[in-house]
Amino acid sequence: MEVTAITHKKNPIFAATVVGKPPLEDKYFGWATERIFLPLLKPITPDLIDYNMPENGVFHNLVLVKMEKKYPAHAKQFMHAFWGVGQMSFVKQAYLGKRGMLQSLRLSGVYKVYLR
Repeated sequence: MEVTAITHKKNPIFAATVVGKPPLEDKYFGWATERIFLPLLKPITPDLIDYNMPENGVFHNLVLVKMEKKYPAHAKQFMHAFWGVGQMSFVKQAYLGKRGMLQSLRLSGVYKVYLR
């Protein structure tokens, strides 16, 4: 691919990016928002260890969560907390696992766990 021109407007009405099917440039925005919002989600869900929104899930349809499970139905409480936080309300599928269960939060790791 060869870039021949980049255009812009001096005073844009709405700054946005237009993307096609993944993976494209929006995957870097998705990865950045994961890392930016992790410290902001921890006060709401203190037992949160890490989370990942894979680009295959288009960053808002699928979330993989590693948590410190302390009691039955703790994962259900986590999911309700996630659904109450802005754009996380669009999550359609969530895999929540305790510390030892999900070694890697990448999508291939989830397949290994659930196909056992």
